[in-house]
Amino acid sequence: MSALTGEGLPELRSAIVHALSAAPMTAAIAPITKLALLAESVRPLEVERVAGGFVVRGSRVEKLVERTDLDSESALERFQSSLDRLGVNAAVEAAGARPGDSVRIAGVEFEYQP
Repeated sequence: MSALTGEGLPELRSAIVHALSAAPMTAAIAPITKLALLAESVRPLEVERVAGGFVVRGSRVEKLVERTDLDSESALERFQSSLDRLGVNAAVEAAGARPGDSVRIAGVEFEYQP
């Protein structure tokens, strides 16, 4: 048999048809009538002023911290861009953060630098 030239494919096709027609019938599987997709629970972005700085909470920003290699300079650059895109920096600044303040996200502490 050759997939390149097609040699032997008609015989294979015939053998498959014969094997399937000779196979015993199995119980019919009920068709799926309704499919429900479960939406991921997304907690909105929240900034809280606490003693010693700020705490940022939210599903997306917490996942971002968990998935970022904080030891990699290039990953930290992408992380900073993602914080901007998610509105974290604007929210922290609106909460009163100043350069050098402590900001904690998902248990990791950062120094706020706009």
